[in-house]
Amino acid sequence: MNDFKNWFLQNSPREQLLLAVGAIAVALTLLYLVLLAPMTKDRDKQITNNNAVLLQQAEVRRLASIVLGQQQGGGDQPRNLAQVTNQSLRNHGLRMEDFQPTGDSDVRVRLASVEFNKVMAWLDELENKEGVQVKEVSVTAGDVKGMLNNVTVKLHRN
Repeated sequence: MNDFKNWFLQNSPREQLLLAVGAIAVALTLLYLVLLAPMTKDRDKQITNNNAVLLQQAEVRRLASIVLGQQQGGGDQPRNLAQVTNQSLRNHGLRMEDFQPTGDSDVRVRLASVEFNKVMAWLDELENKEGVQVKEVSVTAGDVKGMLNNVTVKLHRN
């Protein structure tokens, strides 16, 4: 170490400054190559994976809405609660974000970014025309007048 120190001090101040700046540049380059580049690559890979998962989720929701909208066959058979819910949502221009059956006669439906009046008309149709009972309603108001950020409804049908 002393040999290096002596060699460094033997150089002119201008060369010492140049060597110090060069050493800092090499250190920063190594820092970037060892730490920052791999982290950036991992972040980009994670963003790509997240986008792929979002596309898969959208496809699953689309397929689930198709399955829920299909009739069980036979014109006189009563529709199940999932079919009634899905059809009435479509009739009112609403789209569910989440659908969780909780037994044979109960479901939990979540809606996001919806108009208050559409939700009320939808619930009215379910109760008065389809014979569905609204057991629970949870609402989060939106920033825009007449809009709701989140609506969770528990429905029951005998």
